[in-house]
Amino acid sequence: MSALRRLGVEAKKRVWWLLALCRWFLLDPLLFWLTAFVLGIAVIAAIWLRSEPAFRWIGLCLQVLGILTVVYNIRDTRERFDRPGLLALAAQWLGRRPRFSSSATIGLGGIGSRVSVVGRGAVRYLAQCGFGCRRSAARCSGKESDYG
Repeated sequence: MSALRRLGVEAKKRVWWLLALCRWFLLDPLLFWLTAFVLGIAVIAAIWLRSEPAFRWIGLCLQVLGILTVVYNIRDTRERFDRPGLLALAAQWLGRRPRFSSSATIGLGGIGSRVSVVGRGAVRYLAQCGFGCRRSAARCSGKESDYG
């Protein structure tokens, strides 16, 4: 009976080894097998179709798959370093866009006048000095407190 039990233990070990071998060969390099499969389909389609438009479409599909692979790896890397994803970055960027406000009042005049701004924004005012150079209006009048 102990010989049968030993044989059963050996069979279990071999089954577990076979499952581990299949996992090592098929699942661990899944990206490799997926790439080999896609390239194999592309080569077979190119041989079978044999036309320039087909080659161009196959090339386009391979380029798009390459771009998607890069986007996937960038997303994975950002998640590993606890950084926001690409969609979150796009949402933040859209949130920082300048808002149009009808209450903004900007008054510009000659060199000696004051500039008043109500709301959010930045004003850069260049003027011609008497010497023909372009300087900011604050430097021309000498009163930097009025403009800054």
